[in-house]
Amino acid sequence: MKHCGSARCSCYSPTPRKSHQSGATPVPVNPNLVKFGLIGQQSGYTLVRQLLDALPRPEAVFIANSRLAIGALRALTAAGLRLPQDIAVASFYDIPALDDDSPFMATVTQPAYDIGRIGVRRLLGRIAGKHDRMEEIILPHRRLAK
Repeated sequence: MKHCGSARCSCYSPTPRKSHQSGATPVPVNPNLVKFGLIGQQSGYTLVRQLLDALPRPEAVFIANSRLAIGALRALTAAGLRLPQDIAVASFYDIPALDDDSPFMATVTQPAYDIGRIGVRRLLGRIAGKHDRMEEIILPHRRLAK
């Protein structure tokens, strides 16, 4: 989960990248506001509670996946916060369980089939000795505003 500060999640990047096309200046990263945990609802709940205890309280959170998002949304609800009036939330992956829980959460979907297909192709190439170098592969994604 990443806190985006007063920029209200207009941009997040620890370092400028060529693929960043918005033209916005990257928001500096405060490592105290970057949380890591297990991929699950309880972890999402716990991590967001930690963020909510921080001062100043975040204006927005970015959540790495839908399982964490479910727990995060429960933590925000338990804290009496309203989306998007009190805090903005964005997450990767769209799952039906989030439709009812958060009609106001922005979600970025990724092409899971293509990620798997390219990953297997690269793995088989590496096993065959054809792919030894790392490369950045950017696949199309879709932003869903709920």
